[in-house]
Amino acid sequence: MTHAKDDRSKATHQQTYLDDFLYVVDPNDDVVFVSGIRMHQIGCVNSHWLIVILTIRLSVHDKDFAIVGAIPANADGITYIYGRQSSDIRSMEAGSIDAGNVEFVSQEVMIVPSRWVYTNHLIFMDAEYEFTPPMVEHFTPYHRYSFICKTGVSDVLIGTTSQISDLNGVVKLSHIKDKLVEMTNLNETIWGSSLGLASAYEGREMKSDVQMNDSIEAYVCKQNVTQFPYEIASLAQDLEGELSVTMPSKLELEHSDVGPLIRKFLVGHDDANVNRIKALQLIKDMTLGVNAVGYLTESMHGARDTEP
Repeated sequence: MTHAKDDRSKATHQQTYLDDFLYVVDPNDDVVFVSGIRMHQIGCVNSHWLIVILTIRLSVHDKDFAIVGAIPANADGITYIYGRQSSDIRSMEAGSIDAGNVEFVSQEVMIVPSRWVYTNHLIFMDAEYEFTPPMVEHFTPYHRYSFICKTGVSDVLIGTTSQISDLNGVVKLSHIKDKLVEMTNLNETIWGSSLGLASAYEGREMKSDVQMNDSIEAYVCKQNVTQFPYEIASLAQDLEGELSVTMPSKLELEHSDVGPLIRKFLVGHDDANVNRIKALQLIKDMTLGVNAVGYLTESMHGARDTEP
């Protein structure tokens, strides 16, 4: 969905580089050739198909950009530029503590097509610019409602923060409990009572028999997702006690000289040093490292406001 960072003061057809958007460059009877770019595409490198839709409303002057279709992810003419993360070098070091989830790690890419080829039966919109406002407006509530998924990530972070509080020997203190309760309160607000689930419950059936979730509840869900995960992450960093950002890696932990020192001075209660390091690493990964991109930055920028 997301186009490049163009000059937002100009209309689509007025951009210096038209490839900021996807547009038709050579239509004919059998296929349509398009050019352009798509940014911040999560998961597309392990997908079978790309379905490219519109980002913004378009006018009659922009009808060449009103192209929506599907294309195989391994089609000729597509270049994937893999995004870099702030902690990805450390995750490649030996050992398992810093590796994270090696089987299901997220990734974001920039897709640069020199010439995409859409076959006609896989084109869903072509120059029908007048339908771009309802298309964007109908897609947006679905996407914003989908940010209820952040609550599952928060569940992992809250559970790990509770565990590290226990390993630090402070989980029974009242102010620690209060902060864990607040983390849960923020997360469940996104999930249920007035936001995520409410958007689905208040949905309506359209003439096409498609069930459309409530847009206002979806927008409020998204609005709180721009705030609550950051507050949950802040509380996690508060309760873990700062060690996640200065913690030795697996290399130091297994070193013959310094390893025993780490295990001695980072022991926590009940000789819990290894589990403590793993919990701290997970908190760091989710609030500062590779997975912070999907949990925090995406919470802020994903499914952003549509442009006029």
